[in-house]
Amino acid sequence: IMRHGNVVEGRFCIGKQRYSTVVVPDAMCIDEDVFNLLCEFKKQGGTVVFCEEIPEYINGIMTQNVIEFAKNCIVANREKISDVIPGKCRLLSVKTDDISQKRFIRSTVRRFADRQMTMCYICNFDDKESSITVEMPGKSAVRFDAAGGKTSSANYEKDGNKVRNECVIPSNSSVIFFVYDNNDHPSAKPKEYSNTDISAKLKGEWRINETDDNSLTLDYCDLSVDGSLLLKNIPVSEVQEILCSYRKPVNVKIDFGFNVRDLDFSVCKLMIETPEIFEIALNGADIEKTVVGFKHDRSFKLIDIYDRLKIGENIISLSCVFTQSEKTYRMLDEIRSFISNKNRLSYDMEIEAIYLKGDFGVYSEREFEKLERGALKTKGGFYLGKAPTSVLDGPLETQGFPFFAGTVTLRRKITLSLIEAHNAVISFEKLPGIVSEVKVNGNSAGKVMWKPYCLDVSEFAREGENEIEIILTGSLRNLLGPFHLKEGETYSALPFYFFKKTGIWGWGDGVNHKWTDDYSFVQNGLFFK
Repeated sequence: IMRHGNVVEGRFCIGKQRYSTVVVPDAMCIDEDVFNLLCEFKKQGGTVVFCEEIPEYINGIMTQNVIEFAKNCIVANREKISDVIPGKCRLLSVKTDDISQKRFIRSTVRRFADRQMTMCYICNFDDKESSITVEMPGKSAVRFDAAGGKTSSANYEKDGNKVRNECVIPSNSSVIFFVYDNNDHPSAKPKEYSNTDISAKLKGEWRINETDDNSLTLDYCDLSVDGSLLLKNIPVSEVQEILCSYRKPVNVKIDFGFNVRDLDFSVCKLMIETPEIFEIALNGADIEKTVVGFKHDRSFKLIDIYDRLKIGENIISLSCVFTQSEKTYRMLDEIRSFISNKNRLSYDMEIEAIYLKGDFGVYSEREFEKLERGALKTKGGFYLGKAPTSVLDGPLETQGFPFFAGTVTLRRKITLSLIEAHNAVISFEKLPGIVSEVKVNGNSAGKVMWKPYCLDVSEFAREGENEIEIILTGSLRNLLGPFHLKEGETYSALPFYFFKKTGIWGWGDGVNHKWTDDYSFVQNGLFFK
């Protein structure tokens, strides 16, 4: 405001924006130039609204000037500010049936003068659906589908020069209305029949039509230093700090073990960062470090190791002379004194987890347990075997894909009656993948990315046999972790979540008390209503 604010013809201007009402939030102090602008704005007929805590200081000096000025302005409780905003500047009115949900409703309005249209975007951040009534100046309205780019009837009512829309917004979801100044616009008509949810017909077995390479993350290892075994079966995230503590070059060998139950698959590649700094061996025999590509990121390089696999226990060994520059060692010392230096730390060489990529299945010797937030936990004992050719509805992680990161295409056929085909919708209980596309008889019916997890597929469904295809794309969460938190899935990912002994990345006693040696994954799959 100090740089770009002024008052012109009764409007409080900031840059190119002009306002007829200004709300001053709860504050103890206000800048003198800003206060002078408010005084001039009020003098020219503008509306000033103060919250209950009126500033008692101007430029840090106590004064009664603002309090005296506020006596001629509107003063309101912060929770009731919207009730005192003058109607002339109220482009949007949103009311909820449940007053307790009011604070979870957020909205924004954008005016498109060249189209004689106003866009209203409303979000519901509550964990339960909300019934709302939206009122805006205009003559007609449509509802806009941001994913499909199509409009549909908003079922609005006219009230003079305003339109009123009533709708239900699912939890953690949103709705968009286009409100027009006139009646001359294309408007989609609502269906004249009820939807028929065909989701129950989709439960059961699905054929895997196509899939990216599967993955196995190897994040536990045995550590040998200068020819002697130092530690067995430790998280690889601990190795870097252990080796840096030597403060000198050391000969290091890191062994990662994994089990192969059968070789009924044809592709297995080692995915590793910086393979050039290691000598790499599989089951005691050196392998050529010929990079045959990369996956997910150019830093994740692929090396073919299939020909060296064997049934049973396999060991991948990484050997190198581990060292850091004196600058890095000094930085590690400074981190312990100045925590802000963590953001400047950069290693000369790093020891990290490695991964296997291929057309195999990955299975756990132990059962999976469901946790909160859609997570699954298992004690592991993972092994490679023949990839599944089909899966059941439910999580993919329990059916050979716990560490999977990529896209899988699932397909099956169902039979629909004429009425079912003409009214068909598919509904999911929860999000199948980060992005999930549904195809019906070879035609894309849309993508499922947010609530409600529902698609109208009647445009492409037909009486008789129909081929349904669902393309699931997940994230890198189940490939990169964090895997070892007791809570399973976390709403944040702090550095120390990846460490059992937190060392320089944690605090307190240096132990991550959230840690468990079990593995946790988030669910991706088919979850029909």
